[in-house]
Amino acid sequence: MRIDLPPLRDRKDDLPLLTRFFLDEICRTNGFEPREIDPSLLEAFGRYEWPGNVRELRNALESLVILSGKRLLAAEDLPEKFFRTSETSIGGMAHRPLLKIRNQN
Repeated sequence: MRIDLPPLRDRKDDLPLLTRFFLDEICRTNGFEPREIDPSLLEAFGRYEWPGNVRELRNALESLVILSGKRLLAAEDLPEKFFRTSETSIGGMAHRPLLKIRNQN
C-alpha cells in the first residue's frame, strides 16, 4: 500500500501539531525539560517554504532545543534562513540562472 503525502509547504496547517510532537519527542529522548512554543515561532515556520520537508522541521527544532537553551522557543532563536525570501536570499539572486546573474553584475 502506498500513501502519498503532499510536501510540508502544502500542509502548513499541520505545523503546530508537528512542532509540538517533535519538540516533545526531542526533549523526552534527550532528557531535556519540555519546551514551550512562542506564537512567533509558528508564524516564522508558516512563512518558510520547507525545502527539506518534515526532516528539516525536526532538525530545526532539535537545533533550537540544544543551541538556544531556552524554555520558550521563539522566532528570534531561528537562523537567518527562516527569514529569507527568494527575492532576498543571496542578494536577490535565488532561482536565477548564474549566467544571467553574471551578465547583470
